Amino acid sequence: AYLVPLVLLTIYFSLQYGAVAREGRRQHLRTVAEHQANMLDLFLDERVINLANLIDDPKLPQPLTSAALASLLDRLKKNSNTFVDVGYFDSTGIQKAYAGPLSYLENQNYSHEGWFLALKGGQEDHIITDVYLGLRQKPHFTIGVRRLIGGRYAVLRATLDPQKFYEYICSHQESSEAAVSIISRKGTFQINRSQTGSLTETTALVPPLLPRLGEHVAHLKEGTQIYAYAWLRAAEWAVMVRGTRIETLSPLSGNFFNLLAFSLALILIVLSIIIFRAKKLVQMQIERET
Repeated sequence: AYLVPLVLLTIYFSLQYGAVAREGRRQHLRTVAEHQANMLDLFLDERVINLANLIDDPKLPQPLTSAALASLLDRLKKNSNTFVDVGYFDSTGIQKAYAGPLSYLENQNYSHEGWFLALKGGQEDHIITDVYLGLRQKPHFTIGVRRLIGGRYAVLRATLDPQKFYEYICSHQESSEAAVSIISRKGTFQINRSQTGSLTETTALVPPLLPRLGEHVAHLKEGTQIYAYAWLRAAEWAVMVRGTRIETLSPLSGNFFNLLAFSLALILIVLSIIIFRAKKLVQMQIERET
């Protein structure tokens, strides 16, 4: 009769502790996802502004030559080391000027490239593409800005290195308890820290578009995994954050086990005291009757 309430309280508080711990874990991952998304939105917006400032510069020489672009690329790299190269395109999609490590890209025709068609026919005056291989057959993503210069359509485009982008994310990662991945709407990895896939590979875990910020539970072979996600505003990417360890939601894992072990030890101590005192009482009663 004395132990039953204590056992019931132990079970109740163990379950309550598990629920609070899981909710706290979800909130932590959600906060990390939201913070990373805001940081990446700011980063990408700054890169678009870098390009816009160059193409809107009234001192920009016309026609723009590759030599002039080289000095512009130096200015871009001072803003961010993620910039790889820069190109200037006319309305037909021909790269008239190029500055960067791949000189053979100059005078290449990009009129059939998806990003050029989307930028030329879209309502936005800039575009941020997904990571793709392109003509260089190397993972990269593109930021392009379009303008009307002298009544003619022109595009200034820069490519960015995903590896440098990855290093930028690492430098702003506040906790090692969460692994960050960035995926596109098609489920293709853009940036990956979670070791669950490489760039340009796809995943079936694509978060819903609405709500823009949330979390869900995935049941994997290794156990139950909690994911949080946040969609970016600047690009059609989602930040996905998961714990660095598999979360089995059973009461015998992690701190649950510690709490349960402590409770059982306490119950055993109380039970031992009760048995000891009961024996003493019985012995005293026998001696009194004798």
